[in-house]
Amino acid sequence: MNAEVKNKLEKVKKYISDKNLDGILLNKATNFAWLTGGIDVHGPELLENAVASLLVTKDKVYLIGPCVETSRMKAEVTPGLDIEIADYPWHWGSLEQKLGELVNPSKVASDIPLAGTKPVETDFQRFKYAYCPEEIKRAEWLGRETGLSIEKTAFETKPGETEFEVLAKCNESLWKKGIRPVVMYIAADERAMNYKHPLTIGKKIDKHMIFVVMTMKWGMMVALSRLVFFAKVPEEYRKKQNAVMKVDATYILNTKPGAVAGDILRKGVQVYSEQGYEGYWKDQFQGGPTGYELRNYFTNFETKEIVELNQAFAWNPMINGLKSEDTFIVTETNPNFVTMTGNWPVQKIEIDGLTVERPDILVK
Repeated sequence: MNAEVKNKLEKVKKYISDKNLDGILLNKATNFAWLTGGIDVHGPELLENAVASLLVTKDKVYLIGPCVETSRMKAEVTPGLDIEIADYPWHWGSLEQKLGELVNPSKVASDIPLAGTKPVETDFQRFKYAYCPEEIKRAEWLGRETGLSIEKTAFETKPGETEFEVLAKCNESLWKKGIRPVVMYIAADERAMNYKHPLTIGKKIDKHMIFVVMTMKWGMMVALSRLVFFAKVPEEYRKKQNAVMKVDATYILNTKPGAVAGDILRKGVQVYSEQGYEGYWKDQFQGGPTGYELRNYFTNFETKEIVELNQAFAWNPMINGLKSEDTFIVTETNPNFVTMTGNWPVQKIEIDGLTVERPDILVK
């Protein structure tokens, strides 16, 4: 068992002791991946729950699941991990009976509602906020490879192609690398401008398009958005994109260790007004901390969560269909952008004497 997994197990066992529990049951695929150092056990269609569960007690770790899954997992998942297999017949249909054979369910906390167990409290989720060195390396790889796939597709896309054709090229490139598309909006022209979440419907691309992407590998997620124009950018759109990048830069440069999430949001909202777009922030969720969840928590003005060193963030301000979004990891100095590749046109944005690069519109 490697150092990363050992350190995480120590945190979980301390949680068990502090909460006076006999164990904790992790059913969500992202929690499974976090504890095991990146083992992906998502089921079909990227369901929230893993195909098997981890039960951590004070002295053991069990893999609980139906026999049809554990037979494979013995060979492909658990080698190298000090985990005891506790399987049950597939026709039971649930794990409650097996759990009851191992522990008293009333003394177990579960990360999903499960009869007889207690809920996992919010403070457990905070274990996943700050990345360890191994997780930072995985996030850097995932972000860069996602960025390369999306940007290569964007460079190759031509007017007349459909949203579905572009979506297919993106997905093919990502899956070849073992990267799962979690969110993928490819939207063209007025659809990109009129809707905040323009699901891909197959429209032919004429003058411009947007890529809104979130991907996953090792249970971790990264997000980015990119804009492409096949003609000169209208002055109205240019003005809005400049404003969006300034808002995004404000969010990013204020996301420092110890900052309060709600305060960061206020600073970005103020820039919307300063740029002449007061109230536009109300049209779109502004993003926030990410990692093993789409967003670790919903950020509003009342959010008191504190930014942590090595925590991943992805803000996503938007004005109509103009948007700015990348995933970065918080450091003591400059943000570590994991989804920026160096291949995309950027603008340098200055906020209070500090400068940050934001991806601009690609004009072809």
